[in-house]
Amino acid sequence: KFSEASLQLSVENNFAVDVYGKGKGKTGLKVVVKVLDPSAGQFSYMAKELIDEIQIQVFEKLVILGIEVEQILMSTNSFFKVQTNRDGAASLTYRVLDSQDKVPVVEIDESGHLSSHSQIGLSTIEIISQESFGINQTLVVAVKVAPISYLRISMNPIFHIQNHEPLMALPLGITLSLTIHFHDNYGDTFHSQNSMIHFAINRDDFLQVGKGTSNNTLVLRTMNVGLSLLKVWDVEHNIADYVPLPVQHAISPELT
Repeated sequence: KFSEASLQLSVENNFAVDVYGKGKGKTGLKVVVKVLDPSAGQFSYMAKELIDEIQIQVFEKLVILGIEVEQILMSTNSFFKVQTNRDGAASLTYRVLDSQDKVPVVEIDESGHLSSHSQIGLSTIEIISQESFGINQTLVVAVKVAPISYLRISMNPIFHIQNHEPLMALPLGITLSLTIHFHDNYGDTFHSQNSMIHFAINRDDFLQVGKGTSNNTLVLRTMNVGLSLLKVWDVEHNIADYVPLPVQHAISPELT
């Protein structure tokens, strides 16, 4: 009590406590109240103590996996599978909340498959999680359908060298993963797009490039020392990006 005023009551005067959930699961809370002087008759029937116990269920807040903000960004004519942290643990229902006089720009089925059409705009979806212990959670998320403005290429893994100095070129003999990200005119990253990625490199004797495990990834292997230029483009939206890829020796013996 009164912790907001930095007042700490003594144990005998502190008859209320706060309970904080630290992790999901079940637990119990037991409270025992004892009299200081049994002869004073403070409790009925001369009882020496009162006992009560409750069960507490701590559960996760409903969230969509892979979505850092409360908005899903999709390109036109694309698909997105809505996955939550309660999939498999609760009963989930989905629906579009747009008014009857407004044509929704997305559809969602009973399995959480979200699809956009050729129309751009903003819609809202509602996700309800019915928990087995009798609690319902509701999550309302905006879905924006917008045109793709540009693409960007990122690289993995991160290189760690002595003294944290940056490398000036790719190490010879390494295998890398390139990820292609799509952005709207505000710079926000798309969660779903209908793009078909094409790529080309001007020196295939220096680098080998191939498709990755997903539609927006490439696998790159450095073969020889030299400078190559990688082009990645999407015909559907008429966008492209060019990346210079120099290759050099990263490890060399120390001569004495």
